[in-house]
Amino acid sequence: MRSGNKHFRALAQHKFSAILPAAMIRTMSICSGLLLGASVVAAAAPAGGAERFAFKETTMRAYRLADPGPRLLSVPRDDAWLAVVTDDRAAIPFKIGSRVVLQIKPGADLRAVLGKSSLSVVEEAAPGLYILQARDAFAAAAEAQRLAARPEVVTSHPEMKRPIKLHHEYATRPNDSYFDRQWYLENRATNGTRLGPDVNARAGWPLRLGTGVPVAVVDSGVELTHPDLLAAVNAMPHYNFYYAITNAGPSSLDSAGAHGTAVAGLVAARGNNGLGISGVAPRASIASWVIFETAANDVAGEGPLRDMFQYRSNTVPIQNHSWSFSSFQQLAPGVLQEVGISNAIHLGRDGKGVIMVRSAGNDRQLMANANDDGYTKNPQVIAVGAVRKDGQVTSYSNPGACLLLAAPSGDTSQGFGDAWTTDLQGTAGANQAPSVTDANDYRFFSGTSASSPLVAGIVALMLEANPALTYRDVQHILINAARQTDPADPLIKTNQAGYRISPNVGFGVPDAGRAVRLALSWPLRPALTNLSFVNDEIHQIPNQGLRIETFGSGVPLQLASIIAVPGVGLHPEDLTPFFPVVDVGGATAPIAEDLTGKAALIRRGTNTFTEKINHAAAAGARLAIIANLPGDNNYVVNSGTYRAAIPALFIKGDDGVALRAYVATNALTQVRSILFATTYTNHVNTALSLEHVGVRINTDHPYRGDLRITVTSPAGTRSLLQPVNEDFSGGPFDWTYWSTHHFYESSQGVWSIQVSDENRNTFGNCLYAELILEGVPITDADRDGLDDAWELANFQNLAAGPSEDADDDGESNIAEFLQGTNPLTAPGPFLASVTQWSPDFLRLGWPANRNRNYQVLGATNVTAPFMVITNLPGSFDSGEWFTPTATAWNQFFMIRSVLP
Repeated sequence: MRSGNKHFRALAQHKFSAILPAAMIRTMSICSGLLLGASVVAAAAPAGGAERFAFKETTMRAYRLADPGPRLLSVPRDDAWLAVVTDDRAAIPFKIGSRVVLQIKPGADLRAVLGKSSLSVVEEAAPGLYILQARDAFAAAAEAQRLAARPEVVTSHPEMKRPIKLHHEYATRPNDSYFDRQWYLENRATNGTRLGPDVNARAGWPLRLGTGVPVAVVDSGVELTHPDLLAAVNAMPHYNFYYAITNAGPSSLDSAGAHGTAVAGLVAARGNNGLGISGVAPRASIASWVIFETAANDVAGEGPLRDMFQYRSNTVPIQNHSWSFSSFQQLAPGVLQEVGISNAIHLGRDGKGVIMVRSAGNDRQLMANANDDGYTKNPQVIAVGAVRKDGQVTSYSNPGACLLLAAPSGDTSQGFGDAWTTDLQGTAGANQAPSVTDANDYRFFSGTSASSPLVAGIVALMLEANPALTYRDVQHILINAARQTDPADPLIKTNQAGYRISPNVGFGVPDAGRAVRLALSWPLRPALTNLSFVNDEIHQIPNQGLRIETFGSGVPLQLASIIAVPGVGLHPEDLTPFFPVVDVGGATAPIAEDLTGKAALIRRGTNTFTEKINHAAAAGARLAIIANLPGDNNYVVNSGTYRAAIPALFIKGDDGVALRAYVATNALTQVRSILFATTYTNHVNTALSLEHVGVRINTDHPYRGDLRITVTSPAGTRSLLQPVNEDFSGGPFDWTYWSTHHFYESSQGVWSIQVSDENRNTFGNCLYAELILEGVPITDADRDGLDDAWELANFQNLAAGPSEDADDDGESNIAEFLQGTNPLTAPGPFLASVTQWSPDFLRLGWPANRNRNYQVLGATNVTAPFMVITNLPGSFDSGEWFTPTATAWNQFFMIRSVLP
């Protein structure tokens, strides 16, 4: 093994390829440690030999023999070791040797301490710290235990081999009995084929497990006696803020009271314990903070909630909040809660800030938006949406420009399974089906309540890797570790810095492995600067400003400017080109006619709006106009069109009849969409590398839901802050919206805030509009978001763009700027790894990027010609290939990077 390991390391240093002897790595990957050159013999146990020892380490710790039968003994040698395990529930394996480590108090006499001991001094490692030799390992254990009882002794234990293992890029499969149901951690087929999105937990676990990092589950209480949570909740600061007591168990023994236990399991159920499931951070700790009395359907008051937010803010670094306001109207936390949140963010963790992770909400079908929730829109909070097994946003997850991320969750109404997690034991919780196993101690769980704790668990891994991270650094890392999982999402845009973002899922689903690797070496971001630009002129908002203008010979006045309302998907902005219009009837089936570059006039009825719109889009249409049924002059803002492939407008029935009749006799009819709105512009000269962008709006409009509000950056990135919705209350009244869509863009140039009225026949004014820019000051003469000094130091000019990748390593210039790495340095050694992914398959892994392709080559001898086995496209962050274990034994593999 020793020579083989050296051989492996030498072969792995090829710059663009790595050769892996599968048999050797397979052996390494399934061993918990390597015992090199050991020489031991079996001997009978001494008569009446003790099977338990207690040694003085930092505290007293007890061990027992791993095998109480024949002992492993030898002549006194450095490589003679005795197998023991810790004498507790964990039973962690150690090996103890024939030497004793002894530390005595200053002034104590070694000879007096040893007395007539048979131990001999080998070395004085430091003043008062000795290494002593015993006859064998068993004698060393006996003498160390005897000396540990003396008052002059600070430390006394045998020399130990503690449990360590070689780190691989991908963790071996945990032995939790229901791990195969945890698709959200690893969404793969039995042969390793990726089936959909997951948080890639097994890529993070070789690096960190979240050991000892506390996460507060602010919820309905956690069952503190659950076997899969016992280790996580032990000795944590639990508290019930509803009753002001320390009993933080479930607030009721039913489905509602089981909510907190389900959340806790997703964060930190103990992994690899042969039981149940594994949390994302399987060695993290859980503090149960109860704010709900579910039996009474009630929540704690404003004062206790203030106390909760700032509770133990120097010792509990992460809070998960899988709850929010229950209304789709705009609601904000009270002033006391705001104080508690502010204290936690600005004073918690000795000024680094508590990381608050919050679910986006589950009311998409009611046209709810995360930016209308005062908790979720807070830029100091990580707002998390939900994606289903195939990568699409779930049918319920609230959209919003304030979302930072998404994570997997269930969507059973659409045929996609839920997350499997911990439940109240027995039949007390959500899973009340009797079982002869422990199956009813677990449950299926969904909603953004399930996606938020997955991100909280990833944050726990990150903070173990780098406790110095501030709350802002955590956000930056998660952004740079995230990926979009639905390339067909029509709302995805690419901002100036090259980051792809959607109001459905933010920057996408974070990868745990990449997040931890980034955290290990992340340079802390400079302090935040806040700029504010106030516009207090009163502007009238044009009523029913979304229109369709018709062009043709003798156009009737009715069709010159047709009032329209939007859907919730793509929106025609400002002014579109003129499109020839074609009447396609109901568009209930695919359309054979070529509609390239045209507008499709569609009749309502039979199938869904999205199906109609996408039939038109598939035929080439650029715009869809859906007319209500003849005689029905109601306007419908449809909540289901967020996946429509082209912009769509809805008009009343009479206008549809008139337009259809006109088109029938005028083949050259053209239409365009136009938006009349009030706009505030702001000229910004200060250079910031942007983070969050806010817009504070105050209106006197009688129907808030009629208004659409956007902000557009100098680079042209438009954030939808408020879509048209079904809130019949007035406003917005002094409300601040936030967007994550401008991260790393340049602040310099002209910003525009646009407010339009796109529904009922009512009038209102915009009384106040304030632009708020948050970011880090830079020098940026070319306004590209990259610091000029950094560009000149690396490129000697300002021509490089933020999204370019000069060294072809998969990291853009802006990512290299953020990570403090050289954008011109060629990729380092192309290191690869092999993991025993399952009993039947090996996983080969290597660092990858989308700009390159990869070849897997194989040979039975390292000196023989290698033959190409497969060609693989580039991928996000890590490449991988799976091969059956049986056919890979004694094989060598080469991974080679090639240009497309």
